[in-house]
Amino acid sequence: NKKRFAYFFDTLQTSIASYQLWTNAKILSVVKKIMECDIDSISATDLLIRIDSPIDTRNKLNWHQDSAYFRQNDKGSNGLNCWSPLTKLTFDMGPLEFLENSHKLGLIKVKKERIGKFRSLQRKIPSNLIKNLKIKKFELNLGDFIFLNMDTIHRSGENLSKIFRMSSLCRYHKM
Repeated sequence: NKKRFAYFFDTLQTSIASYQLWTNAKILSVVKKIMECDIDSISATDLLIRIDSPIDTRNKLNWHQDSAYFRQNDKGSNGLNCWSPLTKLTFDMGPLEFLENSHKLGLIKVKKERIGKFRSLQRKIPSNLIKNLKIKKFELNLGDFIFLNMDTIHRSGENLSKIFRMSSLCRYHKM
């Protein structure tokens, strides 16, 4: 039932547990170290939970940079994309994929595109810019985290399993 699932999904986005995860002292100490600034100088946006069905690819994101979506600052190094699975994550579940050293390209100007109702807005990176970059992805356990520069080019992996892939995300920014 798409309507019930959408309601369930929207309700998860305001979960206190998600806020507790991303404001945990251990996580914030890593964020502070990577961003090289005091915690009082950091803001957090877009704390969310993703639930990716093996049969529904409407919200699967193509290659993109988070810096194109979150304009709190002018360069990707002023922000941090943080991603964590909420279950054990195997390759067949479509883990987050990113392009090695792609953050060195800086912010790439792209056009906004939404193909169809109830689909995610895309800011797709032109394929000719990334054809020679190496794709990285990892199998992860509950409690593992990936921290990416906001200019890192990444995408949703394809869930080929028979179960939902659940993950949580947060974006941190130097204010």
